[in-house]
Amino acid sequence: MKKLNDKTLADIVNIILPYPATRVMQISDGQVQFDDEIKLTQRLFEHTQRCDYDFQLNLVRSDKLEEYKSRFSSPSSSVRLLHLKQPRYGMQGKFYDYLYVSATIEEEMLGEFIQKVYTVIKSGGIILAFTDKNPQTYERWFHTLQDNYFVAINPIDISDDFHIISARKMHGWGG
Repeated sequence: MKKLNDKTLADIVNIILPYPATRVMQISDGQVQFDDEIKLTQRLFEHTQRCDYDFQLNLVRSDKLEEYKSRFSSPSSSVRLLHLKQPRYGMQGKFYDYLYVSATIEEEMLGEFIQKVYTVIKSGGIILAFTDKNPQTYERWFHTLQDNYFVAINPIDISDDFHIISARKMHGWGG
């Protein structure tokens, strides 16, 4: 199970640069594979509220939807259910500067998932994916991101339990 300590959480949230009108999205599976995922969600929510940013939390499991809505909804944030196989992920026409993927994305779904999130990330936006810490997982994510026009793909090694893979969507690249 992935675990987060306070310093790691602070480092992850401090990736968000202090610019006005920033939008942050998280795709979460509600602590199914990630014990401390709720801590990440809480920190992202608090940070976006403090900085007056937009926050969109997408849950891939419905069993915690109402609990998360009551906890993480505000005028500048919302919680909704996201079916990974739905045709597209951007329903409001918004583009996000930062996308945190703490949900488990199955290997056979990875390519389709990356194509769909590409369309909701702003040009120059960053995806941060929490993945298992093994070379095969990193290679799969690296090549899938690269094949879908992401650049500056790097692992962030901040835990013994997991990697964070970061990548940037470049303006004018791909579809």
